[in-house]
Amino acid sequence: MPRSRGHALTTVVTLLALLGVAAAAPPAPDPCGHHGPPRSREDHEKGNWAGYEALGAIDEFHDVEARWRQPAAMCASGRATYATFWVGLDGARPEEGDNTVEQTGTGAWCAPDGRVEYYAWYELFPTDIVDYNDPVRPGDQLQAEVRALSHDCFELFLRDFTQKWTQITYARHPPRDTALLNCAEVIAEAPGPRSTLLTDFGSVRFTDSLVNMRPLGSLNHRSVTMVTPDRRTARAVPGPLTRGKDFSVDWEDY
Repeated sequence: MPRSRGHALTTVVTLLALLGVAAAAPPAPDPCGHHGPPRSREDHEKGNWAGYEALGAIDEFHDVEARWRQPAAMCASGRATYATFWVGLDGARPEEGDNTVEQTGTGAWCAPDGRVEYYAWYELFPTDIVDYNDPVRPGDQLQAEVRALSHDCFELFLRDFTQKWTQITYARHPPRDTALLNCAEVIAEAPGPRSTLLTDFGSVRFTDSLVNMRPLGSLNHRSVTMVTPDRRTARAVPGPLTRGKDFSVDWEDY
């Protein structure tokens, strides 16, 4: 008749004691069912986003914020290119009916003749982007925050510490659009269709990336790499999270 598991364990412990080896105590069960900090999900690929996303249940996320320095655009003659840098709620899971994005940030547009324009903006997608008239320059220290006051009403905060201006906007989705509030993002983007060329911005460093006032890395999250439509070439790549809330996104290709 086979020995029980308990009898076998007792035998092992007795042998270890005879050999002068201390048996390791089994780990105490966690009465709360915790299993350590949330793990980062595997890297995700998208056609026009690069950065980090926090993912959760419907109505889980109500606030996202981050800081960054406006990177300088390196324009190439003959190319119209675009890059935006922003924080936002929603939009990361369109396959689950997540069809809105509430976002604010800055951008850099390169004209085909090599001219560059920097700008500040907000958007409650799928409605159109709204530009602010305030100046933005390379090297400006910026802070952005989006707060959900309800599933259709949002406070959008954008501050340029260098140029000394602040915008606080209250905006509402039309009745047909309702935010799920199931994800939050800190992103560098090639805005528009996948055919949009990404402005060469070198690198942008996001810091103090918080979701619901907690470091983004302390939540269920994933990194996002921007790739070409054929998925053969990376366009922009996020680096690792440090302190759970700081990371860089590096430009790789148009």
